[in-house]
Amino acid sequence: MYSFSFSADTDAYKAWLWRQFYYKEKKLYFEGGKKWKTALFIVIPILMLLAYRANGKANNLFVAGLLSLGPLSWLVSHFAKRSQLKKQIKDYAGSKLFQIAIDEDGLIYQTENSQTTLKWSYFSQYEEFDDTFTLYAKEKGAAPVVLPLHGIADNGPMKELVYQHVKPKSE
Repeated sequence: MYSFSFSADTDAYKAWLWRQFYYKEKKLYFEGGKKWKTALFIVIPILMLLAYRANGKANNLFVAGLLSLGPLSWLVSHFAKRSQLKKQIKDYAGSKLFQIAIDEDGLIYQTENSQTTLKWSYFSQYEEFDDTFTLYAKEKGAAPVVLPLHGIADNGPMKELVYQHVKPKSE
């Protein structure tokens, strides 16, 4: 059995949350051939504005305005998600230390008041971020479980347990 203590009110935890947020945003807009689509989605309205500036036709301005709605909605969505994450970090009340134990059977979360055991069969997929795993439950709507392994010197055996028992998240 491998175990470690971790506080969710530490700077490392907050830094991990921001890393995960920006990783997901980057993956959403720029990975797997999306880079060119994103660039075109942003550049075409600018080109239409330049066309309006060059010849003064209102059609170009109207089209540029319509095409600008897409990138503006992305920007608003990004800042809304960012604001929600800031609020989540600020309002997080669970600043007490908790212990996570990992073994062949599953995970055990333990605080001074409670203990929860989650079997490996509870999880359907995992996603890996810089020595951190997000484990997704099979149940729809269940909160994902985060294993912040980046603060542990020898986390190889713990990673192997995740690799053995849970399949990676498919795109």
